[in-house]
Amino acid sequence: MHVLKSLTASWDKPTVASIVSFVILLAAYCAFEAAGLVMHDNAWTAPLVIAVFVLLLAALMVRPHLANRFEDGFSKAKPFVLVGLVFLAFYLFEKPYNAALFDIGTYYAFVNLCVIAALFAIVYFAGQQTKAAAIAFLSLCFIAGIANYFVIAFKGQPVLPADLFALSTAAAVGGGYTYAVNDNVAVAFCALACGIALVMYLPKTKFAVKRGVANTAVAALCVASFGFWFSHFDIEKAYGIQVDGWAASDSYSQQGSVLCFLKRMQDLQPAEPAGYSPEAAADILAPYANDTDGFADLSDEEKPIVIAVMNETFSDLSTYPNLADIYEGPAFFNSIQDAYLKGTAYVSALGAGTCNSEFEFLTGTTMANLGEGVYPYMLYDLDGTENLATYFKALGYETTAIHPADATNWRRDTVYEQLGFDTFLDVTDFEGADTLRGFTTDRETYDAILQIIADADEPQFIFDVTLQNHGGYDTGLIPDGMGVSIPLESSRTAELEEFASCIEQSDLDLQYLIESLSAIDRPIVLCLFGDHQPGFSDWLSSLAFDKELADFSIEEVQARYEVPYLIWTNYETDRVSALDGSFVAETQESELEALERPLYPDATAMSLNYLGAHMLAAAELPLDPYHRLLLDTQKDLPVVNVNGYLDAGGSWHWLNERYDGSETDETAEALARLEIVQHSLLFGS
Repeated sequence: MHVLKSLTASWDKPTVASIVSFVILLAAYCAFEAAGLVMHDNAWTAPLVIAVFVLLLAALMVRPHLANRFEDGFSKAKPFVLVGLVFLAFYLFEKPYNAALFDIGTYYAFVNLCVIAALFAIVYFAGQQTKAAAIAFLSLCFIAGIANYFVIAFKGQPVLPADLFALSTAAAVGGGYTYAVNDNVAVAFCALACGIALVMYLPKTKFAVKRGVANTAVAALCVASFGFWFSHFDIEKAYGIQVDGWAASDSYSQQGSVLCFLKRMQDLQPAEPAGYSPEAAADILAPYANDTDGFADLSDEEKPIVIAVMNETFSDLSTYPNLADIYEGPAFFNSIQDAYLKGTAYVSALGAGTCNSEFEFLTGTTMANLGEGVYPYMLYDLDGTENLATYFKALGYETTAIHPADATNWRRDTVYEQLGFDTFLDVTDFEGADTLRGFTTDRETYDAILQIIADADEPQFIFDVTLQNHGGYDTGLIPDGMGVSIPLESSRTAELEEFASCIEQSDLDLQYLIESLSAIDRPIVLCLFGDHQPGFSDWLSSLAFDKELADFSIEEVQARYEVPYLIWTNYETDRVSALDGSFVAETQESELEALERPLYPDATAMSLNYLGAHMLAAAELPLDPYHRLLLDTQKDLPVVNVNGYLDAGGSWHWLNERYDGSETDETAEALARLEIVQHSLLFGS
């Protein structure tokens, strides 16, 4: 008892705070264990973590006594400890998500360590060389590693720079996921605790005005030096860092997350394409110019109601070889025979990034010219950008956007206003609505569409972004009798079955919508497409093609970015689809050659940047120059997305092949034209 009193008598406030904090951290870990949220590959992990925490608590309890006795030794060890913290920070960045941490090449590890050392210097000196600054830096490194772990688990890709602008969206839709961790995370957590305890043993930094000024000056110098390096050195060229857009997690694990993340940051700012000028863009569009004054001359009776539905994660996974014989996909959708156009769309998102699919559809632009990990909704000012909403408003339409979630997700409350939508129905307009797994059902949004049509006399353009099928798919909340069984041998089959159950309900709701629209005595055009495949298609496709993602061919990569689409009307159209024959709007005169479709393998395949133009063609509305350019460009460039492109002969190419001369002259010219006009549309004056 006397020893205990003597020991506790020497405890200062930092010691008490650290002991209490470690007790709380240990209790939190034990609670995770008890809840089954730590998935163990090794039986020794949990006992090890608990034993380490007990030892660290003991070390913290005796710290004041040892610090007084060995103060001089601790002071001399401080520089070595600080260097060690840089190595620990690198470990905390990588360990949670990177199973191949120790396979990172020496060169890449060294460059990552140099960058981390610079970042640590900024935080440490800005924090006046305090222990709190060092602990904060280590904690942030661990949080970054944890973020990569969860984001990879949920959508198959690590954290990209634009994700930081979407934190509120991630928080809003993150309730459907199970936040379980594995042994790597537990070990990293244990390493963080060791680092914090080690920092607590360092001598306290005494504050002085001169020292404070010097620290601030050093921090400012570090910031300036880092900023100069980042802005003047191309990380890809200088250090050989390349991040695969479709397998970024492999790049992160092989080259280090810090360098890869910074490389993607450099990619955020769109550069002017070769040959770009406002005059060049105008010259490309000039042959497609027409008399747009005719827009206002159409009577309301001639203007069909146009509905576009971007259905959350709507995809037909029966196209994968290992599911083709055991899962039929969305039965009603696949049975539709009277569509104006129906086929496969290639998107630029996987598992998440819904906003990029709607961006491509609404603006007619492609993420191929902006890059992986870029979210235009979050990064760019889209005020005044021409898109489908401004097109329909010019025709006298009322425009409505629907998404039964928080209006701030992906900044839709701001972006939809910038794009020109008159009305936005968000989650507050669906209070009390039916839900599936906690998400508003597709049918509820379709009822909202039908109500808008019933209440309005003016022509309507309605853009509905559904929510029902949102991940994750391990909730177990599918009602009895609604589940779909898929006999696939995999530890994650339950996840696949929950997803398939959601798709079946979406398919039934689509049937309800089409039957309801068929009964309306007004011309209606419906365009429906999926925004992306579920994030778990990484393991599903790897199983299907029997290879690792890093070994996928471009065709196999694109299989993960396929979604179904259709354009349907409730009336007979007098126009042949632009994909099947020639297309020149009757209200326009044109010197363009007929858009005769080359017979590439899937003649109804397209990317989302073209889909809106085909929807307008189905509606028999006059096309502006840009949409006419898109239909003409599709002759030579049938598909283009963030991974690659399909040429008119039916051959797939990686996106970077556009620069190596492997494409045909027609394809190269089409890519260049599209890039120049798109840059003008998005970033020109």
